[in-house]
Amino acid sequence: MTPEIRRARTAFWWVGVIIPLALLVLAGLVVLAWLPEVPDPAAIHWGPTVQTASARDGLRWRS
Repeated sequence: MTPEIRRARTAFWWVGVIIPLALLVLAGLVVLAWLPEVPDPAAIHWGPTVQTASARDGLRWRS
């Protein structure tokens, strides 16, 4: 194996595998750390419509 190929494979593993996996693990740790601070009825949508605070009591969506 030539030094250029060895260098290319090493670069591939770092840039294509190791760094993305490390970022994924870091993002997961951030989510787990913030999880206790998320409000109980967490927002699951974003958009032009707004749900009223008492929508769970049967009120409808409003624009």
